Amino acid sequence: MTVAVSFDRAEEKTLLGGLFDTVQFDEESAGVPVLQPEDDDEDGVGSPEGASDFHLPDRHPQERHGNRYTTGPDGLRVLKPKPPKPAKAGGKTAKKKVKKEWLERRPGSSDSHNDPELREVLEGMFEYRDAKTGMEMRLATGSASGGQIHVDLNMFDRDGKGIGTAERVIEATADGRRKARHEFFQIYFDDPPIQGGGFATRWLKNLEAEYRENDIEEIELHADIDVGGYAWAKMGFDFRDDRTASRLGLRLEALVDAQLAGNEQQRRAVFGELAFTDDALITARELAHMAQVGGERRPTPMEFAMLGWEPGREMWPGKRFMLGSDWQGVKQL
Repeated sequence: MTVAVSFDRAEEKTLLGGLFDTVQFDEESAGVPVLQPEDDDEDGVGSPEGASDFHLPDRHPQERHGNRYTTGPDGLRVLKPKPPKPAKAGGKTAKKKVKKEWLERRPGSSDSHNDPELREVLEGMFEYRDAKTGMEMRLATGSASGGQIHVDLNMFDRDGKGIGTAERVIEATADGRRKARHEFFQIYFDDPPIQGGGFATRWLKNLEAEYRENDIEEIELHADIDVGGYAWAKMGFDFRDDRTASRLGLRLEALVDAQLAGNEQQRRAVFGELAFTDDALITARELAHMAQVGGERRPTPMEFAMLGWEPGREMWPGKRFMLGSDWQGVKQL
């Protein structure tokens, strides 16, 4: 059974601008959360092509969802041939890819600040127009220097007003693997029209596809800035290393001990009126211990975020703990 939980609550729209959509929790997989963007319609339950797989024909007319099956020449039920997909509203398809020489550290090599080919590739990777909100991400500058590609981006609303900025770096590791670093991402939250819609979720999804096309194997970032520690956990990022997880585990352990000892001042400083139930306390202590041990048993940021979650709750201890947390994250592509 899958329970979908919406995170577009009023409180988070104020803090996060409603940029992130939905996470699903698969109860058959020991509560492991699975990111599910709100409008992912590619052959999923939300699309006419996929709806009939989840339809009970006795409940209401099939036409309400559409039908992906038809009757073949021999009278058997067969899949309809899929029509060609229309061009996506967001993200241009990169005709050219990141060149190896742009990521090489060569003595005497010149910087590529105004290379038209480099700009064409970066526009194809990073520029994005969101059909749902009308928001756009556009390339400001891009340059290749010292074995790295530096990318500066500007975000605009549907009226062309600047509402945010982002910085990205692409580089090669010592063993030749390519990675992207998400250096900075800022939204100007004081503009009500930009709230809601899940723009960041869809842009990241589009960007990850472009990264894969360009042989980029991982993303690194620093999860902080107000709600960043929670938001990036929800987006599927893991701790970069055991040390990062251990630091968060120590902090959680101190809060568990504070509640057990009746230290209300220390507990309220993080959780406010929230408190762990007895069962959640046991889970939190185990999680804190595993984070400090590290290795294969190391928990994920999302496991921290889901501590004390119950259906229908807008806020719970794990979410409060991760809001404003500070950790180094990585996501393998």
